[in-house]
Amino acid sequence: MFNNDIVIKGKHGTWMKLLAGQNSAKSPITVFKRNLDLLMIAPLVGVIYNKPVEEDNSDDKATVLLAQVVGEKENLELIHRIVILKDNSKGKTNDEKVDLAFRHDSDMDLFMRYVRGGIEYIYEYLNESTTTRDDCYEKLKNLLGDIKSYIQ
Repeated sequence: MFNNDIVIKGKHGTWMKLLAGQNSAKSPITVFKRNLDLLMIAPLVGVIYNKPVEEDNSDDKATVLLAQVVGEKENLELIHRIVILKDNSKGKTNDEKVDLAFRHDSDMDLFMRYVRGGIEYIYEYLNESTTTRDDCYEKLKNLLGDIKSYIQ
């Protein structure tokens, strides 16, 4: 788990690049320094707002390189476990979730669905009525407060 580049395809890749400032056009919603930063927040947002999203296989893509993934592997594994434990989409019992969360061959597809859902939610949330970077940072602060409340 977390031993390869992570590729986000389609509209979610486009949105990831926009949120992380990797498009040529600057936008007030460019608030993350790296794709990795968004990758670490998005699955938590996705699971909080119950937004697992299937992969969009259109042309665009964003990549989080293995060198970055390895540097945050421990944190990504913790986030992965939280997502697996909080997911209710598959009707698993709590014991089944615990077993799945702590196996090394855990459900990466489920994790990635919540990554895409979180990216989608963050993009839509920050893009709505945001005209300045200050507006965007205020919205992001509120969103991070929701995450903190959820995982405590």
